[in-house]
Amino acid sequence: MKADELARYRKLLEDQRKELVHDIQEHGKIPTERVDAEDNDRADQANVAVDRLISNRIAASEDHLLEKVDLALSRMDAGTYGKCVLCGKEIPAARLEAKPSVSLCAPCQTSKEQR
Repeated sequence: MKADELARYRKLLEDQRKELVHDIQEHGKIPTERVDAEDNDRADQANVAVDRLISNRIAASEDHLLEKVDLALSRMDAGTYGKCVLCGKEIPAARLEAKPSVSLCAPCQTSKEQR
């Protein structure tokens, strides 16, 4: 991979990382409301529970993506970015453009998903 391409992917990943860190911090600021049966009806309790569930799932998804971004940046530092971690073949530029944190080529990703 050319140095200018690598620099562009690094910028994309670093920007994505900053955005994820910001979003994770914002989700951490969501107040965890105490649901008191005396003060709220069941609909209110259900709404609070659903809001917490959704917030937790979003946070988990963001955490997982942040890990992938950090791993991609580590592969850049190691000189292995852009190569499939399973088969070692080059990952096509179109795939890296769509998802810069990707670590598998399309055939290996498909094979992994089928298992």
